[in-house]
Amino acid sequence: MVPLPLEEYVPPGKDGFGARFIFQRELNGQPFITKDTGEVRFYAEYAKGPKIDRRSKVAEKEKSTRP
Repeated sequence: MVPLPLEEYVPPGKDGFGARFIFQRELNGQPFITKDTGEVRFYAEYAKGPKIDRRSKVAEKEKSTRP
């Protein structure tokens, strides 16, 4: 597992999407997620708040984001 640093945090707003965690698309000049990436995990733990531990299959997400 390779951690990818958080680039930006956008707190929940009036748009109804909730908080957004924004990450770079590349790490060391290479795409972080490719068609060969099977699954990604998002993990965050806060001292005074929730613990978030989510996994997503990349193939399913890639289909929904392609133009």
